[in-house]
Amino acid sequence: MSTLRTMFPNAGKLIYSITSIEFQKRGLPHAHILLKYTKDCLIPEHIDHVISARLPPDSADSALVLKFMVHPSHPPGIINHIPPDDSHPLKYCERWINNARMCRFGYPKPITPQTTFSESGRVQYCRYHEQDENIVPHCLPLLRKFKCHMNMEIGGSGQLFQYLFKYIHKGMIIF
Repeated sequence: MSTLRTMFPNAGKLIYSITSIEFQKRGLPHAHILLKYTKDCLIPEHIDHVISARLPPDSADSALVLKFMVHPSHPPGIINHIPPDDSHPLKYCERWINNARMCRFGYPKPITPQTTFSESGRVQYCRYHEQDENIVPHCLPLLRKFKCHMNMEIGGSGQLFQYLFKYIHKGMIIF
């Protein structure tokens, strides 16, 4: 947390942070962290300075991204209600949508020449090449420091509250 407080000096002072730690099925800790700084990062150029969904040109940085930040590839979509078989079992992120096997996270992502916002307010990160379609959004300085998977997103839409509510109250019993 001390790194996150000081790593982004252009964002200003950290106003608050919300952290929720859960344990995955294999027993490994998994953290969801929301950070609010005094300056908002809502202009595409500012977002691109903090978060990237592209393979960097530097070979050492590129190796880090390839090791930790690539969403696994999926077998081609299967049409006509053919159930999954042993040769192509459904992965954790796959769902049957409109008679096709689809990634629930939307991978591979479309190639986009610049960072934009969707109609719902979600950030669509810049991806120049086909090799960028499965790159998970990340912050390169954090990736260099911690050398682990760290999905980083800009939270500027109303869906942020639904996401936070889900993780803050996950596993809570209310009487």
